[in-house]
Parts: sequence; structure tokens; C-alpha cells
Amino acid sequence: MSEYLNILIAYLAAVWRFVEAMAPYLTFGLFLAGVMHVFLPKSMIERHLSKPGMGSVFKASLIGVPMPLCSCSVIPVAQHLHNSGASKGATLSFVSSTPSTGVDSITALMGLMGPIYTLFKVILSFVGGWTTGALATIIVPDSRKSSQLKSQEATITPVITELKWTEKLNFHTLKTSFEYAYMDLFKDIAKWLFIGTLLGASLEFIIPENWSLVENIWLSYGIIVLISLPLYVCATGSIPIALALLAQGFSPGCALLFLSLGPETNSATVSWLWGSFGAKLTSMYLIVLAGLSLGAAIIMDVFFRDLVVAQSMAHHHEESSLVVTIISVLFSLVWGFHLYRLLKSWISKRMGKRQRSGSCSDASNDSTCSSSIVGANSGQLHIPIYGITCGNCVQKVQSILDKSGIKSTVNLEPSEVVIIASDLEALKLQAAGLQFQGYKLDLSEFK
Repeated sequence: MSEYLNILIAYLAAVWRFVEAMAPYLTFGLFLAGVMHVFLPKSMIERHLSKPGMGSVFKASLIGVPMPLCSCSVIPVAQHLHNSGASKGATLSFVSSTPSTGVDSITALMGLMGPIYTLFKVILSFVGGWTTGALATIIVPDSRKSSQLKSQEATITPVITELKWTEKLNFHTLKTSFEYAYMDLFKDIAKWLFIGTLLGASLEFIIPENWSLVENIWLSYGIIVLISLPLYVCATGSIPIALALLAQGFSPGCALLFLSLGPETNSATVSWLWGSFGAKLTSMYLIVLAGLSLGAAIIMDVFFRDLVVAQSMAHHHEESSLVVTIISVLFSLVWGFHLYRLLKSWISKRMGKRQRSGSCSDASNDSTCSSSIVGANSGQLHIPIYGITCGNCVQKVQSILDKSGIKSTVNLEPSEVVIIASDLEALKLQAAGLQFQGYKLDLSEFK
């Protein structure tokens, strides 16, 4: 019994070491992300990315590098940009460069793994985005005419106007910045950061020291690629896993390979790309990113291995101060709050789903009891909506519906909009605007 207790204590100590190492840099990175959210107008991004040609591809890569969007939230944003007129090349460029890095993960990476890793990661993010976008532009030129794009933008002007942000520094903008950073964005990455931290600490116990497999560099590369391609992990959540790989003897290139491919490629992104842009562009996207990441890993292992190992050891042996401990505790409290809310929401959704399925089974002969209409006694309609993948998506859709005067509740799991029956026609009027933003209402039961 005491042996298992010692293992548990050692594991929790490893988890806390990761938290203390990440907390100060993530706290600062989240703050920068909040500032960007307030002072970088989305209308400016749309204006630059909606122009045809290689220029928009270059700008999409450049804008995507510091953008604080995780893997789960980049898909609806990319869909909205494409609907707004961004070419396929610019859209793929944005999808590639954005989830790979962000101001939050860049600051954390700089503090935890040093400037060489950070420089490699930023360059890989930009080059990967530009290469995929440029090849997409060459392989499948955008067939939409500029007149069609202008017409499409004109029909949705009322929706776009809500995206204009104030640029004056005052209490309201600071409050908005902090709310986005430590409530919205932190909530989006909380689950994946938690999973990444637990996995990182677990690797110290699962992978034996001096593992013979690690000595075969090419086999190590292959394993990392196979793990990274389908894995769903955000840029920040990949850092503790990469640190654990280094600690267990994997080469610096293997850690870089995971840091690059993990956030850029996952089953959700691949599925969306396949459905939106076809097999040809999706295959090109995966091959290019895997090839560039593997090439960068080889360069790091050949030319920078000793320097990177020395930097990592220096960061690993830094002792935490009282200030770092206080920041880590506060960071953990906010993190725990978000994890508690996510768990509570998940349990509530599961319980509600069971109750609704039970009521439908009791009223199997009632035509109103269907997948999209629930709660006949309360006069509520539960309408599925596609494209919602994170808390930001929920808030965005909720904001649009609130401004239109529709009394509604937008849920993430299951992805649905709950309204009263009398607001159905008003919701139908908002369907086109929501689809333009990348969210599609399933109104097939109400035609």
C-alpha cells in the first residue's frame, strides 16, 4: 500500500512541477491574447484575407502565427473567413499557422524550452501555413468572382458590423481583455492543457529510462508522426508532453516534431478539410506539414542538439521562487474553476440528454417528439446547430441571437439552440447570417 502511495505522491509532484513551470508564462501569454482580442479588429483581418492571390496567403500565415486560437476554435473561424471571401489558399494557410502557435503558447515555449525551440516553432508555423496555402492556390485556383464575393458581403453587412471593436484604452477594454483571456480563452484550453499535463507527468513513469527504442532516431520519428497526426491537442497542451519526451531520452527533434504536428493536424481538422476542400487538398495539407516538421526535426538534431539539450537542462533545474509559487497557486485555482464548470456542464448535459430520450420513448407515437423538437409541454424547440466546437463559438452565436431579440440558450454538448416556439420565424431569418459566420442551423423539421 505504501508503495502505491509513494508512486501517487511522486506523480502528483511531477504534475505540480509542470504547473509551476508553465503558470507564469501562460498567465502572461493569456494576458497578451486578451489584449490582441480587443485591439486587433477582425474586420481588418477579413479585409486583408478576402483578396485573391498569393498576397492573402502570405498575410494569412503572418496573422495566424500570433492569433490565440486553439485547434477546436480555428475551424468555425476559418469557415467564416472562407465564406467572407478568403480564397482556399488563404483559408488553408490560416488553418495551418493559427493552431500551431499563439501568443500564449509562444511565451510559455520561450520560458520552458528556450529561444531555439521558440524560433523553430514560429518559423515552422509561418512556413507551413504559407506553403500549404500557396500550393492550394496553384492546385485548385479559387473559381469565385470578385463580384460574387462583394454581393455575398453586402448581404451580411449587419452581422459583420458587430465585429468592430473599440481601440480606446479604458476600464471597459481592460475588463473585456481580462474576461476573454482568463475566462473565455482559458476555458477553451483548460481541458486540453489538463490532459497534456497529466500525460506529460505519466510519460515519466510509463517510458522506462534508457529505453532502447529511443536510440533508433528514425523509428522515434515514425512513432511521433503516427501519434501526432490524429491526436487532438492544443499548442499549449503539447508543451508538457514535449518536455516529458525530452526528459525520457527522446531527441530534441522528436519533441519539436510533436510540438509542430500535434496542434496542426487532428481528426477534427482533417475531417473538416476533407468535407470542405476535398481529398486532394487535404492530402497535400497533411503531406506538406508532416514533411516540413520532419525536416525541421532532422535539422535540429543534426545542428542544434547539444545546445538545445543544454538549454533544456538549465530550464529544468531552475528553482521556483515564492512569487512563482503564488502565481502557480492562483493559476491553478482559476484552472480548477474552469475544469469544475466543464465537468458540471458535461454531467448536466448527459443527465438532460437521458431525460429527453426517456420522454421520447414514453411518447413514441407523438409526432412532436423528434431529434430536433423536445419539451413539448414547455413550448421549447431544441434545434441542432453545426460548427460549434468551443465556448467562444457558443458566446458568438448567443450574442448574435440576443442582439436580434431572440430568447435562446445555446449549448455546446449537444450542439443546439433552445428557443421558444414563437421565436422560430425570427430564428429562420438569422439562419443565413449564422451560416455566413460558419454555423449552420438544422431547420429541416420546420419547413
